[in-house]
Amino acid sequence: AERQVRRIRYTLFRNILRQEIGWFDVHKTGELSSRLIGDLDRIKDGMSEKVPDFISLIGRMIGSLIYSLLIGWKLTLVYLSISPLIILVMNLTIKMIATFTIKEIEAFASASSIAQEVLQNIRAVTAFHGQEKEEE
Repeated sequence: AERQVRRIRYTLFRNILRQEIGWFDVHKTGELSSRLIGDLDRIKDGMSEKVPDFISLIGRMIGSLIYSLLIGWKLTLVYLSISPLIILVMNLTIKMIATFTIKEIEAFASASSIAQEVLQNIRAVTAFHGQEKEEE
C-alpha cells in the first residue's frame, strides 16, 4: 500500500505541476494540498485495511455456506434465501458511506483551503482586523 500511495502521490504532484496557471485560479492551493495528503491517506487505509477485511468476509461467507451444507440442506436453503437480502443491505450501506465520505472530503478540503490561506496571509488579516470573521 505504501508503494502504491507513493507512486500515486508522485504522479498527482507531477500532474499538478504541469497544469496551466489558470487552473490554479479555479483550484485553491489549500484544497490541493489537503487532497494530496488526505485523499491519499484514505487510499492507503483502504488498501491496507479494507481489502483484507473484504477477503476475510468472502472467506467467512463461503465457509458458512460449506458448514451449512455439512449440517443440512435445509439450513443451506435458509442461508441462500437470506443472502440476497444481506447483499442488498451491504450495497446500500456502502453507497451511503461513499456519499458521506465524498461530502466529508469536500468539506475538509474547503476548510483546509481557507485555513491555509488565512495562515499564509495572516499579516493582511491582522492589518484589516479580519480575525473575528476568519474565526467563524
